Amino acid sequence: MKAITLTFDRRRGILEHMLKTFSVHWPGNSFQFRIPYQEDTRVDAHGQKIEFVRSGPGIKETLAALLADLPDDEWIYWCIDDKYLVDLDAEAAAYFTGWIDKQTSPDFCGLCFCRARRLLLPDTVCMVPSGQTGRGDNLLLRYNYNQFWLHQFLRVRVLRDLFASFPDREFVAREMDDFISTEKPGVETNLFVTEKNFAVFGESSLAGKLTTGCIASMRKYSLDVPEGFETVEKEILIPHGGMR
Repeated sequence: MKAITLTFDRRRGILEHMLKTFSVHWPGNSFQFRIPYQEDTRVDAHGQKIEFVRSGPGIKETLAALLADLPDDEWIYWCIDDKYLVDLDAEAAAYFTGWIDKQTSPDFCGLCFCRARRLLLPDTVCMVPSGQTGRGDNLLLRYNYNQFWLHQFLRVRVLRDLFASFPDREFVAREMDDFISTEKPGVETNLFVTEKNFAVFGESSLAGKLTTGCIASMRKYSLDVPEGFETVEKEILIPHGGMR
């Protein structure tokens, strides 16, 4: 399965840290991380399978390049570089990877196995389960794209259609939260989250500044902290209470 990785050259050290956390917490994953680049293809993949795709510097053109040869209904793992693994039920994650790939209903379009933040609230998800996985995990229907930046399984057309709705002008990453807040999945685009939480992510940056939590994690794994970034005194965990 392709892991669509939104990043760019300057954040290569942040990307490498994300890949390192996958090698630690999910070493048996079956992903091929599809990584955009502008000029630089140097990367320490930490044992992960990678594929480079050349793209322009803009966010929309980067996403378009990453998806260019993929059919609309193909399943991908959506993983921006700004989230890294802190804890994971790797057995459950492996199960979801195999299970999602067998879902053929065209309106089943996404599954997130990290339930956190507004995905805990009734204005964002239906609190009555809408279905189950084959092993009995309850699935809750999501009403909107809230927490879209969490790592999750999606059909290609979800990404393609959502990013096509963004303005054609140049914009910075933090503006995308505003774009998403005005969008809702189409009537045949059902996105789900597991009722239970199976993963904890850390947030690498806040408003373009590296979090001290990310820096501490990089140092724990003996990784170089990338230069040229301001820092912010925060450790951001999603969910903040860790695995429950």
